[in-house]
Amino acid sequence: TDTSTVDQIGVEIESSGNTVDSCDIDSPSLSKATSNQIGVQMKGDNNVLSHNYISVQNDGTDNDGINDIGLSVVQEYGFENYGIQSFGNNCLIIDNTISEGSDGIVLEQGSCQVRDNDISEQQDAAIKVTGGTHTITGNNITEPNYYGIHFLSEASPGSVIDNNTISSTVEGLYCEGATSLVVSNNILSSIIKQGITLKQSSSSSIFHNTIQHSGTAIWCDSTLNITVYDNTLVNS
Repeated sequence: TDTSTVDQIGVEIESSGNTVDSCDIDSPSLSKATSNQIGVQMKGDNNVLSHNYISVQNDGTDNDGINDIGLSVVQEYGFENYGIQSFGNNCLIIDNTISEGSDGIVLEQGSCQVRDNDISEQQDAAIKVTGGTHTITGNNITEPNYYGIHFLSEASPGSVIDNNTISSTVEGLYCEGATSLVVSNNILSSIIKQGITLKQSSSSSIFHNTIQHSGTAIWCDSTLNITVYDNTLVNS
């Protein structure tokens, strides 16, 4: 059997009501990667991931490219290497430490609370949302190569992004096609392009955020009914 594209998964949860706590999940080196690697994959509902250390290595592609702002970037991802990938409803991801990989936490669908995690040094995004409605709060995000938090247009309405700290990246919070999004009480610093971006989004609120040392603090592009108030902008 050809297993060259089979995912390598540290912990795979296909049932509901489970807890993974205080585990050390460290992937092997991907200098000769043969597949996608995922630290923890959740497909069931009402699961909890807490107090885990998850390190998923970068994908082994050539990182010699330099983008137009002077940062080294991966020109083409060989594999999708995620710390955590979730498809479930009513899941809790709390107090985990996640480093490296192409993305730290990927929320594919369903609903999750993503709280109080330390996430750092991903090749693309610390947190990526491709579907579902989620609450993302209290996370400390440092030095992802491009996005702190990235919402794609397939995400469902009504997510909340509150009280996160994002630093040293290209785009702090980047949302495409968001609806009824609440962005509040976040601290963003040392952001090369935009601190907060809403693109082709509607009926969303941005308030009580602090944005320091950003190319552009808040950017709304092709949006409708966006409310922005009581933000603190310093050197942006």
